[in-house]
Amino acid sequence: MSIEELLSEIDKARTQSRLWAAMVRFSRELGFEATGYLLFDKGRTGGVIAMLQHGYDPEVVRLYAEMGYGLHDPTLRVVFATGRPWRFSEALARDKLSSGEQRHRALVNEYKGAKDGIGFPLFGPNGRDAYAVLGRPVREEMLDDLDRTSLHMAAQAAHLKAIKLSPVPGPGQAGLSEREIEILRWVAQGKSNSVIADILAISSGTVDTYLRRIFEKLDVTDRTTAAVKGVSMGLIRA
Repeated sequence: MSIEELLSEIDKARTQSRLWAAMVRFSRELGFEATGYLLFDKGRTGGVIAMLQHGYDPEVVRLYAEMGYGLHDPTLRVVFATGRPWRFSEALARDKLSSGEQRHRALVNEYKGAKDGIGFPLFGPNGRDAYAVLGRPVREEMLDDLDRTSLHMAAQAAHLKAIKLSPVPGPGQAGLSEREIEILRWVAQGKSNSVIADILAISSGTVDTYLRRIFEKLDVTDRTTAAVKGVSMGLIRA
């Protein structure tokens, strides 16, 4: 899929699920095995409304969430400070890292599958900014030949389309209870059932029961689609 074809897919997308599927398909065809998207609340990089990802190890996702959803990610800091895309390796070499960023890097580097990638700053109205990542390239040399400007423009277009597709109805419209919305919020932030159970002081089986009800009410079959739909319906708020 070319950039032009991706922009056409973005323009034609009528749901956030279809938009996300198009971005994942494009990144895979480009040569990346993982894609990530963090949506922030009112411009606060630590205030994540939702985290969508495809292709990352669940343990890496869990650690990223525990480390504050990018609060100590040096690449995230650099891309928003400069307003342009950066490779992870470039961001690490650019400035002296804080103690939190050093710990972040050490934890990520513990995983044999850790590879270079590229992060993009995305800007939206009323502080609805986001951070997009293309990770786990099949060949790290391919990062040298990327047209970062075109990729950044496409990612920005997708982010603005995602916001445009987000109505703001009342939570009751989907028929979800307050507890179900609470669990959906944690799911969207990448938490596993066991972690959600610990947070809410309930059993993992109870979380699983709630999640099945959420899937049924939202007419979805997986966690990522539930998270995307929750954001698009205005159900997930920080």
